[in-house]
Formats: sequence, structure tokens, C-alpha cells
Amino acid sequence: MPFIAKLIRSSRWLILFGVFTSFVASIALFVATFISFIMNVYQISQYGMAFDDNGIKQLAVTLMNYVDLFFIAAAFYLISAGFYKLFIDENIKLPAAISVNSFDDLKKILTRVAIVVLTILFLEKAIKWEGGWEIAGFGFACAFVIIAITFNITSDEKVSLFKQSKE
Repeated sequence: MPFIAKLIRSSRWLILFGVFTSFVASIALFVATFISFIMNVYQISQYGMAFDDNGIKQLAVTLMNYVDLFFIAAAFYLISAGFYKLFIDENIKLPAAISVNSFDDLKKILTRVAIVVLTILFLEKAIKWEGGWEIAGFGFACAFVIIAITFNITSDEKVSLFKQSKE
């Protein structure tokens, strides 16, 4: 048995592959999104932009895409930092916004990011919407996923509170 225990203890370092990959993915997405944003600003400054309803809607959709990509990049960062704190060094000093003390804490953060990303996706569709019923199906699908995620989060919190009150 000591061999298996030693093997399991030392294999926790395998999580570094996930930490490193998530961190690099975060950096790559932050940098690529920022470069794309700068390129778009340059193109607008060089070639102009239509300031009619369609031009402004297109600008709004483009900016919402950048917000969406930054949220996804932040999610990769949260995964990296959370895994590192949970499996490698629980004493690491992280920003106050990243309060990860358990796998459930990491799951809550990520599911909340997913809700924001879905909301942004729906807003992008709503901005582009030109009438018709097709947006309703997409809206219901987004709403269903958000409701399921919210139910999951709240049910986990209720179970956690119930366990604490019994102790």
C-alpha cells in the first residue's frame, strides 16, 4: 500500500499539464483578442465606418464578441489558477476575486462565466436580429441552459448549507 499512496501523492503533479495548458490558452486568447481589437480600431480609423443603424449594430456585435472572448480567456485563467491552488499549492496568493478553496468553488466560478458567455451570445444574436421567430429557439435554448446551471448552483449551495447545519 505505501507504493500506491506514494504514486498517488506524486501523480498530483500531472495536474501541472492542465495548469500550464490552461494558462497558455488564456494568454494566447487574451493576446489574440487584443491584437484583433487593435486591428479593427485601425481599420475603422483608416477606412471609416457607417454610422447608420446597421453600422452601429455591427460595431456593437463586434465589441460584444471581444467581451465574450475576454470572458473565455478569463475562464481559462481561472481554471489554471484554481487547479494550481487546489492540487499544487493551497497557500498561493490569488486575487480576492478568485476565491477557490474547493473543486465546487472552481465549478461555481466557471458556471457563472458560462452564464455570462451565453448571455453575451444571445445579445449578439438579438443585436443582429432582423425579425422572425428564429431567435426564439435560440433564446429558449440559452435560457434553458442558464436555468439548468442556476439550478445546479443553487441546489449545490442548499446541500452544502444543509450539511453545515447538521454539524
